[in-house]
Amino acid sequence: MRVLKDAYNTEWEEKRRVEMNDLQNRGIIPVMNENVIEKKAEFRPLLMGQAIGGVHEQLPAAVIVNQMVTQAAEIMKTSNGYLKASKL
Repeated sequence: MRVLKDAYNTEWEEKRRVEMNDLQNRGIIPVMNENVIEKKAEFRPLLMGQAIGGVHEQLPAAVIVNQMVTQAAEIMKTSNGYLKASKL
């Protein structure tokens, strides 16, 4: 897993590697094997980089913003029919 490097996952990598490998060999994600929710926020693993799978091309920011605005305008035109006029 790609996670933000912090004290929690550094502990797994350096001090609990044997345990980590054993869990992974059994198909268990190490963090899922303990109750992380009860731990302090700084010990929760922060997943990183998972959204990159949705990127298929590199575009200039201006092109991306233009696409977003165009799509938003299309959605607003379509949804306008769902709105009723205010009685005020």
